[in-house]
Amino acid sequence: MRQQQIKVHLRAFGNRERHDMRIVEIPDVSDCTYGSKSDILDRIFIQGQNDFHQLNIRSVSSEDIIEYDGEFFGILMAGYKKLNSLDEEFDMFDSADLL
Repeated sequence: MRQQQIKVHLRAFGNRERHDMRIVEIPDVSDCTYGSKSDILDRIFIQGQNDFHQLNIRSVSSEDIIEYDGEFFGILMAGYKKLNSLDEEFDMFDSADLL
């Protein structure tokens, strides 16, 4: 099965000034059936945990930003917020967008 590499910008824990990034691999969208964009973002979040793919970098967390399909999504406590740019500020307690 082909893998798709997704960039996750690690901005949580006061890390907004640094530009750390974690590459998360998920099964290619064309090889799988995902129900919605939110399902894809959930898969990226889960696969970005060191429990699943141990890397020498921290796991994906709330306040990080997923860059997927040319768009940016802030990770909230519950859900995701579509952002206009990588530099857009958001609060992890914002209401999630319906994706």
